Order: sequence, then structure tokens, then C-alpha cells
Amino acid sequence: KRFHYSQTTHRRDKVDTMIDFPLNDFDLREVVSGWEEGKEPIYDCYAVSNHFGGLGGGHYTAYARGDDGSWSNFDDSRVTNSVDESEVVSSAAYLLFYKRKDVVFESSTEIEELITQGLELDKEL
Repeated sequence: KRFHYSQTTHRRDKVDTMIDFPLNDFDLREVVSGWEEGKEPIYDCYAVSNHFGGLGGGHYTAYARGDDGSWSNFDDSRVTNSVDESEVVSSAAYLLFYKRKDVVFESSTEIEELITQGLELDKEL
């Protein structure tokens, strides 16, 4: 939860507490039940959306990991490649995107189909 509501002041504030999160080998085997051999719930982070500012406004940036494992920073029209991995984990992290280690996307079409399926499912909820 990245926002706090105060019962006393009736204000909502953004929480900027630093949360350390793994970029590699996020192992959930102890908390996920019913997984199959070869499909262990172990994940690698492939993108992070950041928010700078408060509830009334701010600025979004993103980090994304390329197929070669290197990180890039996306800030409006500026892209910085080969960003040091230590910059990716920060208190500005807002959304984290993980992919199970055994999942391999063969093409951008396959990714687009998964996104479309997810959007359709979201509409049903």
C-alpha cells in the first residue's frame, strides 16, 4: 500500500517508505501451493514503474530490463540505457512487474495476446 489515510486529519498522503524488493529469483515456493514441477513460482523483475511527487500530481518514470539483462530508464522522451541495477530499487517504485523464470515469450504478438486477454478479464471483473 503506497498511500495512507489519516482518520485524524482526514488527509491522504503518499507513503515514500523504502521497500527493498528482489530483482532476481523472487522465490515464492513457501507461500504458493499447488505448483507443478518445472513451473516453480520463482520470478524475475522485468520492469518497475516509479512515481515522484504527491497525490495531487507528480511524474512517472520506468525501468525495464532488456532481453540481454541490461536495465534502461524511460523518462518522458529520454531513454537511458545500461543503467546500474542498484538504481532500479528505490523508494519511488510504485508498480513492480515480474515474470516467472520458466516463461519464455516467443514473439511480441504473443505478448500482445496476453495483454489483450488480461484487459478482457479485467473488464469482466
